[in-house]
Amino acid sequence: MALMPSEFYRRCFQIATAAILGYLLYRILHPLSGMLGWAAVLALILYPLQERLTRLFGGRRALSAALLTAITPFLVLAPLSVLTGAFVGQVTRLIEYLRGHSALSLAEVLERLSGYPIIGGAVGWVRENSWVSAAQFESWMTGGLQTLLRSAAAMGGDVALGAIGTVVGFFMMLFMLFFFLRDGGAMLEAVTRIIPVEGSRRARLIRYLLDVTRAVVFGSAVTALIQGLFVGAGFALVGLPSPVVFGVL
Repeated sequence: MALMPSEFYRRCFQIATAAILGYLLYRILHPLSGMLGWAAVLALILYPLQERLTRLFGGRRALSAALLTAITPFLVLAPLSVLTGAFVGQVTRLIEYLRGHSALSLAEVLERLSGYPIIGGAVGWVRENSWVSAAQFESWMTGGLQTLLRSAAAMGGDVALGAIGTVVGFFMMLFMLFFFLRDGGAMLEAVTRIIPVEGSRRARLIRYLLDVTRAVVFGSAVTALIQGLFVGAGFALVGLPSPVVFGVL
């Protein structure tokens, strides 16, 4: 059935108004996008716990949201501060170690490789025809590594806290987190009402998307944590310097 001209113009006006308001809202919230994103991710992770605490407190969503928001700084900042301090300290010790210890030089490594029957000829040809000597290449590599480590030490705190911004930004993120935890379910329900699907199917779809997103976030975090722990433990077991640095990297 064709739309009447008045109905057509009314819908065009609604679409144009929604697009303009959406663009203006985006411009307003763009400076806060990082804090909003982290608040949304933390709210998504903590939402099952929020539901349990709400039932435990007799349906008082504000109380459970306030409790989770209050303990979040200790769960985030305390491990982050310890890790940052250990990272910066071990970077400094690693630079001192590289300066005071000369391991097997590149020239000696190439000399040993030249003695192997399979690759010896190719290694010898590279040594004779390369315009860069092994000593120069080793000097470049050592200087580049020391520069990189100095930069990492200088930026260690910024890199660790860059995910949540400055201290002011962090507490603004906590402010948003409280409302996401308290009213996130209602917000999500209001937004998803525009999806032209039956209510029960829409609820199953949203639940599935939330479970998948939560699993991806947990999986990525746990995988990175396990990899870092294994690398750091391996370096510590064999006696190599700065296990925390290479575990973080």
